[in-house]
Order: sequence, then structure tokens, then C-alpha cells
Amino acid sequence: MKAYLSVLTTLAPSLCFAEVADKMPSYPSMWGLALALCMGFSLLARLWKGFLLLAILVSLFMAYGVYDAGADPSFLSAVESEFGCYYQLNGYLSALIIGLVPILFGLCKRKSN
Repeated sequence: MKAYLSVLTTLAPSLCFAEVADKMPSYPSMWGLALALCMGFSLLARLWKGFLLLAILVSLFMAYGVYDAGADPSFLSAVESEFGCYYQLNGYLSALIIGLVPILFGLCKRKSN
């Protein structure tokens, strides 16, 4: 009986599937947060140019979070099996627009009346 239980407990974890969908942001929440931060930083950058640096830092931290989640091959395969193969690309693109759009918006000159 002890041998049966030891074999069963050894094999049981390998038979379980990791559900990572509840631990990772979904596509709508990823892009919704990116668009909200993008608009907020764009409007704040009109007031003070220092917000552009903050937008770039937030963008880099978000991109590092995507990289860190994909650094483990087993975790990346579990994420891609649940979300699809373009999840990491969407993460990088949503992080990119957080820093890029406020810079482009800040470079546009205001029309003076």
C-alpha cells in the first residue's frame, strides 16, 4: 500500500495542468490598462514634461514583466496553451504604447491662439 501511494503521489503532480489564466491579465484588461495609462500620461505630459520620463519607466517595467513571465519555458508554454501564441507579443506591444504615444503626443506642438 505504501508503494502504491508513493507512486501515486509521484505521478499526480505531473498529471495536473497549471491554470495560469486567472493569474495573468487577459487581453482586454492588458490593452485597457495600456490605453488608460497612455491617455493619462499623454494628458499629463502636456502639463509637465517630466511625466514623459515616468511614462517611459512604466513602459519599461511593464515590458520587463512580460519578459519575466516568459523567461521560464514551462510557464510560457502554459500561458501560450491557454491564451494563444500571440500573448507575449500583445504584452510587449501594450507596454510599448504606454511609453511611445505620450512621447509622440508631447512632441506635437500646441497651436497658440
